[in-house]
Amino acid sequence: MSQLENKPENPRRASGGVAQLLARLGRMLTGNMVRKVCAVLLAALLWSVLIASDDSLPREKVFANVEVTVAGEEELRTRGFIVIDDLEELIPDVRIRADVAQGAFDRILATSFSPRINLSRVQHAGEQEVQITVPAVASAQVLEVEPSRVILNVEEYVTVGRIPVVVGLTGKPRPDLWVDTPRPDPATVTVGGPKPLVDQVVRVMAELDQGTLGGDDRVSMRIAVQFIPQDAAGNALTSPLLHVSSNDGVKLDRVNVDVAWYPQREIPLDLPSAVMGVPGEGYELISVMAEPMGVAVAAPQAALEELSRAFVEPIDITGATGTVSAPARVRRMADARFVSMEEVVITAVMVEQRIERRFRNLSIEVQGLPDDCSVRLRAAKTGVTISGAYHWVKQLKDADITLYADVTGLAPGEHKAPVEAHAQGADEYTYTPDIETVTVIITQKGN
Repeated sequence: MSQLENKPENPRRASGGVAQLLARLGRMLTGNMVRKVCAVLLAALLWSVLIASDDSLPREKVFANVEVTVAGEEELRTRGFIVIDDLEELIPDVRIRADVAQGAFDRILATSFSPRINLSRVQHAGEQEVQITVPAVASAQVLEVEPSRVILNVEEYVTVGRIPVVVGLTGKPRPDLWVDTPRPDPATVTVGGPKPLVDQVVRVMAELDQGTLGGDDRVSMRIAVQFIPQDAAGNALTSPLLHVSSNDGVKLDRVNVDVAWYPQREIPLDLPSAVMGVPGEGYELISVMAEPMGVAVAAPQAALEELSRAFVEPIDITGATGTVSAPARVRRMADARFVSMEEVVITAVMVEQRIERRFRNLSIEVQGLPDDCSVRLRAAKTGVTISGAYHWVKQLKDADITLYADVTGLAPGEHKAPVEAHAQGADEYTYTPDIETVTVIITQKGN
């Protein structure tokens, strides 16, 4: 048969046969829909049973707020570096997404994971990006860690030895106690930390409250005291990045302070013995003063009770003609542990002496007599005693003294007038005539 003979004789008839075939197939599918739905459900059920029965099959699980730990800090310091960030604030808790074996799904918790940062991988100073790693956990596979990295700031780590420990005294001791200079143990320490911070440390300050001392029979004790590193200006350097240790490497958070105290009281100075020598001619020492007038002395109780006076090396007033002030060293007192001052100022006051000198047979003059009167004295001469400054009295001559009776306002007749004296060359002096009054007889001229 030819190819032309194999073709359908009527295309329209052939097309109708296909349609009939498709319709029949559709009826078959429609008729089996219920059975197919049931088959799908049965398959799902069988799959679920299969999954549930296989503990090794994974299921995804998310763990929030997983704590991150830090490792390798000591190794990092050994290599000469340190992280200057606050790691507790810088490193957040992370979120972990993992495939967990179905059999361990309820058993694997956030605490099963140990995410960490390994600082031993840091190789140089500066800003560093470090990965957060999670060690393997049985029955779980980590798919994602968020965040997976952190940025750290790293500085050079240095140590400086023989930093002095200074004990600072705070508070007030009891008034009757003197506190000896405290001694720290150790006297020096080693400070380690970031180089910019360690370079600022010049001392370690340990503060001791004096107000806590005394009150019992003890006179000394050892106290463990906290300390604070300080810079040259006395500012506290309280960074947790600073590590203080003894010079043999033992980490310290306190130092021991040995302190002793003694009873004290004010001891007056012995003023008479505070000067030596003789003032200049005509001068005398009238007072000795000291600034202060006494010194505080601390000593064992028995020795303190025996002290009544404190002595100084005397100042020399030889030839002095006025007030002399000079420092004087306080003499050492047996068993004294403390004397409040090594020197005091001694002031010696010298004044010119006042002396008396008697002058004899000096004429008595009359003053205030009217021109029309004449006068006669029953005693024309007498003596007088002059008292005044040494050098003036010593040089005084008879001619420098005038004795007189003042008759001003007296009428003619006989009167008693006081004998007065005037001495040249001085404003301050006293006098005592041998006779206090003299009889004067006043006569009117022409009678």
